[in-house]
Amino acid sequence: MDHLNIRSVTWNVAAQDKPNNFSFNNLLEVTESLVKPKYDIYAIGFQEVSARADKYLLDAFVSGNDPWTMAVMNELKPHDYVKIKSIRLLGLVLSVFCLKKHIPYLRNIETQYTRLSAGGYIGLKGAVSVRFEIYGTSHCFVCR
Repeated sequence: MDHLNIRSVTWNVAAQDKPNNFSFNNLLEVTESLVKPKYDIYAIGFQEVSARADKYLLDAFVSGNDPWTMAVMNELKPHDYVKIKSIRLLGLVLSVFCLKKHIPYLRNIETQYTRLSAGGYIGLKGAVSVRFEIYGTSHCFVCR
């Protein structure tokens, strides 16, 4: 592979629920007429996702994803993207999506989180990361 086009985005959603009619098309630069995808990989970080106990438990145990990540996944799926990894530390969420054609070349996919509040015992502040190798090159994305 000569080169990969990567789009990395972070967004502070200020603990707001995702509006029903919200579209990520402009943020992701995805259009319905997209014949050749503009990006090979997306790394999407959300900050201050609602960490209320009821929402956090619903996201973690029922849907498996927060509503913001689900919305990105729904926008990218028709264009042949799949989520390769996601990690959450309370209000921080980082997800990486990749075109299906690159999946056989992904190696060593790992996630990590670092808690900084109360000596590392509580995750109120911190960072999350996703790292992987693709076509022999290492990539690491961090959201804090």
